[in-house]
Amino acid sequence: LNGPATAPDSQDMFGRAVTTLSRIPTDWTAAWLQGQAAGAISDAMLVKMLHAEPQVIERLLTFAVQMPRSFILPTEALHKVVCARLLEERSKSLGSKFSRDWVKHVRGDGSVDWHGGGGYQFSFPDDAQRATECVHVSGARVRLPE
Repeated sequence: LNGPATAPDSQDMFGRAVTTLSRIPTDWTAAWLQGQAAGAISDAMLVKMLHAEPQVIERLLTFAVQMPRSFILPTEALHKVVCARLLEERSKSLGSKFSRDWVKHVRGDGSVDWHGGGGYQFSFPDDAQRATECVHVSGARVRLPE
């Protein structure tokens, strides 16, 4: 090393209290989600969404990465860049289902159509009352018993 080691800037790090997905600061999560949606979620849209559902940002994060709120983050994820990369790689591994196109599931009043934009879709044949197949956003398919 050429000189004394310095701690990373606090702007580059989360506090030690950030141990799970649910403890990531809301403003940071909102900015990350806006980046994933390629600018399709404006600040005004986020405000509407928060008025309609106060936990929407946390719910969107758990949808995007398909991990529970209680998911324990590795210590390295205290670095914001590492955390962003971890979440991006997880999202990509699922087929990046939370993207610019996902915004179509936000209604005019800011509420979210969780059934249309959720992690699972059910297939109903034209003449059936029951679903015959369940498809996860990752592409995994399960044929449902009759």
